[in-house]
Amino acid sequence: MPAFSGYRPQFYYEGQDWDAEHEYPDANSVVPGQTVRAFLRFFSPDKHLGRVHVGMEFQIRDGARVVGHGHITKVMNLEDSAKRVRDNP
Repeated sequence: MPAFSGYRPQFYYEGQDWDAEHEYPDANSVVPGQTVRAFLRFFSPDKHLGRVHVGMEFQIRDGARVVGHGHITKVMNLEDSAKRVRDNP
């Protein structure tokens, strides 16, 4: 079953699941086994400061099922997003 931009699985690292919305800028859909570039937007960006870094590996999980693997190539706007969350509770 394909995934589309707007997909909201769990971003799993360090033994914990986190909610993140996916955007696939180079593909209309993504199927298992396909390699794509993805932008992830955390719903709790403040919780990831100092933890998410370039080179870090992670899993994408849908419930308890692993549906993908990835590694961070760039961290964008995390500090700004975290500041917005802190300033607007």
